[in-house]
Amino acid sequence: MGEFTGRLDAIFQPHSAERLSANRCVCYDQDQCHASAVALVARPAEQSLFPRISSRIALGRTMEDRKPLLWFGAVIALALAAYFYHSAVNVSPAGDSPSISKPKLAVIVGGPDAFWQEVAKGAKSAADDLGAVLDVRVPDGTGPDQTATLVQASTDNFDGLAISPLDPEAQTKLISGLAARIKVVTYDNDAPQSLRYSYIGSNNTQAGRLAADLLQKAVPDGGKVAIFIGDNERQNARDRRHSFINSLMGVWSPREDDLAQLDADLGEPREAGDYTIVATYLDGSDPKQAAANAAKALEQHSDLAAMVAMYGYNGPACLQALDDAGKLGEVAVIAFDEHEETLAGIAAGNVVGAVVQDPFLMGYKSVEELCKLCRNKVSALPLPGAGSVALECRVVDQENLEKFQKDLAERRAAAETAAAEPE
Repeated sequence: MGEFTGRLDAIFQPHSAERLSANRCVCYDQDQCHASAVALVARPAEQSLFPRISSRIALGRTMEDRKPLLWFGAVIALALAAYFYHSAVNVSPAGDSPSISKPKLAVIVGGPDAFWQEVAKGAKSAADDLGAVLDVRVPDGTGPDQTATLVQASTDNFDGLAISPLDPEAQTKLISGLAARIKVVTYDNDAPQSLRYSYIGSNNTQAGRLAADLLQKAVPDGGKVAIFIGDNERQNARDRRHSFINSLMGVWSPREDDLAQLDADLGEPREAGDYTIVATYLDGSDPKQAAANAAKALEQHSDLAAMVAMYGYNGPACLQALDDAGKLGEVAVIAFDEHEETLAGIAAGNVVGAVVQDPFLMGYKSVEELCKLCRNKVSALPLPGAGSVALECRVVDQENLEKFQKDLAERRAAAETAAAEPE
């Protein structure tokens, strides 16, 4: 019993080097150890070890002697903190904010592009289904104009707002300030340092890998590749491009410094497995600049094997540049999103395939999330980086193009019918 009790004492006070040399019981008689443990568990409360511990502390033992107790106390404190934090996050907010039966909502899209038109259709469909009043606001596709749109919306007494921030760093304070008064969610692109309630967007890591798969199937022997994208500042753009390049290199879990290296010297060639990324062309979300970039890449690299169009409008821009250069069908095009020109290019064999998101669902889910928040159907706190909802991406190619177009047409028709019905 003495040896077993001595092992327990080692938890609470310094002991001999021999007994602390191994994290195990040091009884010389294991049967006696087991019997002693059973007896200890059955010990009456008045014979507890804790009075001994308390008395030792009361006698003024040194700080070194109290270290195990301090660690024990720290663990208890952390557990209590986690409990109260969990309670605060999951407490129903009904007592603090009234439920709003018909919330007035705003959705700010990224511009007039076809992708954003699909987001707006999804948002309107959700508002019709869920009984919300919706105002869709369309900036010109630039960060400053969207910021001005956000400032205006912040004065219009909305109950909730969804935005795909074009300039998240500059807009973070605005979004956080708005989230202190109303429910705010981000979609497609996040402002992770803001106090938005949640983020709804595509799994862009998956999207980049799907694009790499398309390239490797179309150009299996490697070659020169040009990447076209709006910018490299937004998180969705970086995730998509990083994942694409890393997949070509066979890297699935890159380190932070490796990702930072991928963002250096975007205009310089970069080896990626069997492929050479000749450059990443940025267009600032300007379709005209995107067209100029595609033409420039073909002029600079006459032996280009593939063009990877990572924003929706980049696909049509690449097709137009190839048509102008008389190279349609000679250079593989991997596109993103379901622009009509891109789908026509797949049908004609001029586009290998497109990685499609679901902008309609993105818009729908954004309004659905706002309705839940406004009606207290879910409880949440506005916390940086919390509440992400990832939507799956998929590939459209010649094999499934017809079904994809049929499903898309049916969804659009259903949304238009619902919008035309009287309330």
